[in-house]
Amino acid sequence: MFLRSRRPGALASFLLLTAGRPAFAEVEAEASPASVAARIASCLEADPRLLAGKEEIHQAEAEEVTASLVPNPELQVASGLVPFPWSPFDDADHPGGPPQLEAIVSMPLDWLVFGKRAAARESAGIGVDVAKAGFDDLRRQRLLAALEAHYDLAEAAGVRELADEAHREAERLYSITAARVGAGGAEAVELDRVRVSIAERRRELALARAAETGARARYEAIVGRGCEEPGSLEGPAPEPVSEHAALELAEKSRPDLVGLRLHVDQSGAELRKERADAFPELSVEAGYTRQFQRKAMGAPDAHSWGVGLTVGLPIFDRNQGGLAKARSVRRQAEHELEASRREARAEVTEAVRNYEASFEIATTHDEEALRAATRAKERIEEAYALGGRSLLEVLDAQESWREARRNHLSSRAELWRSLSRLQAAVGVQVLP
Repeated sequence: MFLRSRRPGALASFLLLTAGRPAFAEVEAEASPASVAARIASCLEADPRLLAGKEEIHQAEAEEVTASLVPNPELQVASGLVPFPWSPFDDADHPGGPPQLEAIVSMPLDWLVFGKRAAARESAGIGVDVAKAGFDDLRRQRLLAALEAHYDLAEAAGVRELADEAHREAERLYSITAARVGAGGAEAVELDRVRVSIAERRRELALARAAETGARARYEAIVGRGCEEPGSLEGPAPEPVSEHAALELAEKSRPDLVGLRLHVDQSGAELRKERADAFPELSVEAGYTRQFQRKAMGAPDAHSWGVGLTVGLPIFDRNQGGLAKARSVRRQAEHELEASRREARAEVTEAVRNYEASFEIATTHDEEALRAATRAKERIEEAYALGGRSLLEVLDAQESWREARRNHLSSRAELWRSLSRLQAAVGVQVLP
């Protein structure tokens, strides 16, 4: 039941106070978290850090091309048994030679016979998959950073809007109080109290604008300008996922774990490559020789050819160091995989628990507190406009309402941030 006005202009003062106040239920529908993440991910395609990380894939592919190439043959051209200019060959007094020209082509065969090229190609091929997994993990981390910056900006924008609304309400309260003082329903000191409130609201608005500018700068530093603008923090959030399901998703989907498993496979391939490299170098040769016998021996020049086989003798160097290092690298990769699994399990567990808490706070406690603070504020303002409440009660109700709004904004932003962290922890953007 409305209170009956006890002085002229009270109802008009109430209408002035409540004019332009947005209803709590009137919130802008927010797009789903998956669609927001998809639009931000499309902006990240031009992220310099991601573009730099993508070059790692191109470099690994180049190494695979190098490992698949067949070794080049070698050509050796030599001239031998040539006399010094001041000491020519002579049939009677200074026989020698005959001078000859040799051209020898050698072709390595150890890459084929001992499987060195195949082992190198296997290792390089897995290296491409490792690079792709590393790029996926970089993209996961950059997307998480962009989403957190996105919701930081949304929270900062909401706080700025709240500060702007609080400033307008303080000015409306000043007009009402001035009207009451003029009508003799309030003392003049109340105007000074409202002026203090207006100054505080201006200070909060200036700080909120600066915070929003800083949050926007951090967001645009990641995604660039012209990307997804933050909207309302309201909207339904997915139900919390069980810890067991989240751990299973992380084990299968997290690109860093996938990359480490591939790194273990690559270290095994590297060990096989080092074993192949322990075999000696092997090459086959074929050559042509022309002997210049006419001046040296008085006989016609002669043409001949020959073949040969060159093989190293692995007496001292049998690639002992390379094999020992490859075994150590494999053990290291296995230990790193197990350590990352433990860290990932802890990260997933923490993310699941944080999201459960954020979900409960944002969807239950803070919404109830905001509704209660909004009802209390409206009723006290209505009663104040009609002369039934004091200014201190109005200011206290407004402060409680602002605190409830700030808590609500913070909890909603933390809800989406914790969801983004959970999605990043399990390695998927859509939770079951």
